[in-house]
Amino acid sequence: MKRILFTFICVAISILPSFSEGGKEETKEAISFEIMVIDELTEEPIPAAKIIIDQKEIEAYTDFDGIVKINEVLKGSHDIEISFISYQKQHYKAFLLDKSNNRLLVKMKS
Repeated sequence: MKRILFTFICVAISILPSFSEGGKEETKEAISFEIMVIDELTEEPIPAAKIIIDQKEIEAYTDFDGIVKINEVLKGSHDIEISFISYQKQHYKAFLLDKSNNRLLVKMKS
């Protein structure tokens, strides 16, 4: 009897996680995201601007043309911060990233 009860408990514990997940596996789609950073007045690119997505989950820097392309960013809402020396930080709260909205042009103010 104890052996049957023990076996039943072991089986129940191994099945329990699949019930808590609703019986389906959720897949999150990742896409590429491109950000271009330019000076607001001159519209010149700003190389080496720092990009932080979701409080340092992702950190990147713009290239010589003021562009950074980040691969494998999950679709959905993200907090984005852009900074560069002598410019005001730019914040984008809950930026909705998806296939039709995967580019961001940032004009920095000095």
